[in-house]
Amino acid sequence: MNDNTLFKAHPVFIYNMLKRFVFVLILPVLKGAVQYVLYRRISGVILLESVALVFILFLSVWRLVSFRIVIKDDYLYITDGVIIKKRAALPIAEISTITVTADFILDLLKAKNVSINTESGIYGKKDFSFKLYKTDVDRLLDMVYGKKPQIEVRFTAEKIALLSATASSALTGLIVGGPIIYRLGKLLNIGVLAVLNDITELSKSIKSYFPPIVNAITIAFIAVYGVSFLVALARNMFFRISVGGKRVEIKSGLYYKRQRTFLVSSVKDVCIAQTPLMRAFRIYTMRVGIGGYGGENGEKSTVVPAMTKKDLKSGFSSLFPVLNCKTEFINPKKDSFSRRRFLLLPNIYALLIFGITAGLIILLPSFERLFLFGGLVSLGFDLYFGFISVKKQNTGGISFGEEVVAKGISGYTYYEMYTKKNNIGKITVKRYPVDVIQNTCRVSVAVRSESADKVKVLVLPYEKLKNKIEKVYGIKSH
Repeated sequence: MNDNTLFKAHPVFIYNMLKRFVFVLILPVLKGAVQYVLYRRISGVILLESVALVFILFLSVWRLVSFRIVIKDDYLYITDGVIIKKRAALPIAEISTITVTADFILDLLKAKNVSINTESGIYGKKDFSFKLYKTDVDRLLDMVYGKKPQIEVRFTAEKIALLSATASSALTGLIVGGPIIYRLGKLLNIGVLAVLNDITELSKSIKSYFPPIVNAITIAFIAVYGVSFLVALARNMFFRISVGGKRVEIKSGLYYKRQRTFLVSSVKDVCIAQTPLMRAFRIYTMRVGIGGYGGENGEKSTVVPAMTKKDLKSGFSSLFPVLNCKTEFINPKKDSFSRRRFLLLPNIYALLIFGITAGLIILLPSFERLFLFGGLVSLGFDLYFGFISVKKQNTGGISFGEEVVAKGISGYTYYEMYTKKNNIGKITVKRYPVDVIQNTCRVSVAVRSESADKVKVLVLPYEKLKNKIEKVYGIKSH
């Protein structure tokens, strides 16, 4: 066997098997060992746990020694397992993406974590994950994807910060920051209630029409959004894309570094997105859908962090020709009745907000300012929802041809999805009674991929859409 085609796991790979036993086995054994050194006392349970730990260490080392990757005859062979050996033969042409990650500790150990994805496997999980020596990672990528890309595009700190700010949310900050605050509080002997009390005291010093609890909620909101921004900034720092031949590499990260490598031919769709905050700056982000990649924590492969749509299309149309496709859109009806359909939910929500707020103020007049603040905030969100609903009517649409382009809004985010017609896995056309009366329909298209992108468009002319689908796909509707 040629040594250049053989890859062995880095010794830190042992930790993959041991990490599940850190709290239930490893730490108790270490604690027992410290007690024995200090007090010359050992329990029978610790002795049994020590024997179990030695056995697990033996199995982990055995797995490390037996793990191997071999590249031969356009196939990548992976051998893994201890008692039950798992062997996989992956055609190199069917590997959709290889993701390489590293943090400060792995850098010190000269190791990297590697995950390989194909279009098969379980959605949201890596198909194969292991740790290799840093020098072997580059060799593996070169053998799978060809020579390293020579053209590199870097993005300014302002664009990266803009992406991080506009893609952040208070909810993300709460999910990320909550456990960190809790653990730091335990470490420093500061309870979460103490932190909340400090915020309340600060809110009392801020003079406003609304009660202190409103100020406290505002301060907490800003704080968790700030946490989300810092996490996103660390993840997007040093964002750059490299292109060479048919190989694309995307690198980013400050502490937790990530490199995604894929072939242009693995891209199933290109999606241009605009979040509400991006809308304020008139910028967009672009990501690509790659078979088998993503799903984990909603992960997608971002290609462009922040750019105007015009610059985005002109700068990357040579890499993704589908952006240059000629389109003939089928758009939602623009009559007044259709407009009322789009605004039905915002109007219902507005009536509910007014009714609930008025009812609460009548029942509990002592909390009038708090209920008024909640009602105003809810009404603000509803007004923006109304704006988004009108935008759905004005900007939505779908085009069928050799390429399929769909424009729609999911939640508060605007999407444009570009893909080849053969990459469409499902077209769903729905008609409710009001659609039958108005001769309209709603359609959603989903990409044929494990981590499928999907766009929905409402109130489209039914006959026109039906005829177009029949012409492009030969599917007749009744």
